Amino acid sequence: MTKSKKVVYQDDEYVIFEDGSGGAIMSDEEIEDAEKFDEWFNSLSEEEQDAYIQDLRDHGLLDEDKEL
Repeated sequence: MTKSKKVVYQDDEYVIFEDGSGGAIMSDEEIEDAEKFDEWFNSLSEEEQDAYIQDLRDHGLLDEDKEL
């Protein structure tokens, strides 16, 4: 049996549990969109993935300090 985690904070966008875990609340549609993006991105070659990531960085849409 899985123990339920106590919610210590929740609003329309985020939830945080007593153990510090949590994150953004996503609708079923947002989850489906993310899964479709993952499928598309993973279908690209390594070179295409690198070019896509660089394009995001060039347009300021990806934090330069983050390692993917």
